[in-house]
Amino acid sequence: MKQEYFEILISVLKIILMLVTIYVVPKLKNFIEENTTAKQRQELINFANIAIKIAEEYYKDKNKGKEKKDFVIEWLNKAGIKATDEQINNIIDMIVAWYNANGWNKTISKEVI
Repeated sequence: MKQEYFEILISVLKIILMLVTIYVVPKLKNFIEENTTAKQRQELINFANIAIKIAEEYYKDKNKGKEKKDFVIEWLNKAGIKATDEQINNIIDMIVAWYNANGWNKTISKEVI
């Protein structure tokens, strides 16, 4: 019986992730495009992508999302990336959503933003 509940929970989480990818990510993309230049976006994506990959390696546990995000934000700040906290959070969320949808072993493409 517990296994059945687990399977249902996994299915619900997959649906939620799909909805976030379909509906939330495009809105974030539009917000970021309106408030930054193409060069700024690409620089932020490149640095955030590197920091996210480092955080994923450093924090192997699945339940360390907050620590991973804090690590990425700190890393970007130390790298001198000029963006608002909201923009940085949106970029991180978009990149992570892309990896969750496409696989963490893939190389991120420019179509993220």
